[in-house]
Amino acid sequence: MAVQTGSRAQNKAETRLAIQRAAVELFEEKGYDATTVDDIARRADVAPRTFFRYFPNKELTLFSEDISFRLATLVTEAPAELDALAALRWAATKLMDYESTSLDRRRQYLRRKFSDRPAIERHLAHLYDTLGTRLRDAFATRLGSDAHTDLRPDVLVAVYLGLAREFAKEEQPVPELIEQWFTAVTALIS
Repeated sequence: MAVQTGSRAQNKAETRLAIQRAAVELFEEKGYDATTVDDIARRADVAPRTFFRYFPNKELTLFSEDISFRLATLVTEAPAELDALAALRWAATKLMDYESTSLDRRRQYLRRKFSDRPAIERHLAHLYDTLGTRLRDAFATRLGSDAHTDLRPDVLVAVYLGLAREFAKEEQPVPELIEQWFTAVTALIS
């Protein structure tokens, strides 16, 4: 029975990936607006109903896993001797250690390219909101404070979100960007 469960999970992961790959290919070929769910389903060799079991709408094919939980966990697991800002730097650096795939990079490019579409804009805003909430709670835990009355977690979230916007531009290598960003932030508070 365990083999079936593993096999079933593998099949689901492969179907999800096939749908995402098909969507990316079509968005690159035809553009976002000209691509329909039916087009994506046909390219992925699945029924439209199957598409909707995996994604409620086509824009979500451009998004991968939600990293907010992983980042919040890294913040709480950062070495205890690090202050909050150093813990954020440590967590951001560790987060970048996760390998992104070619498909991830293509989706990120398309998210930027089509970010003016209301549906994509809304989903990005939702992701940033979720990230902010989880990160604020992680810093409140790390600082032993109340996230509703202590503004330090909010300031740290703002620092990370600024850095994340710079990551998304992909204008310079991530390690260099992290170094420059935290050097600038440290200079401001010194």
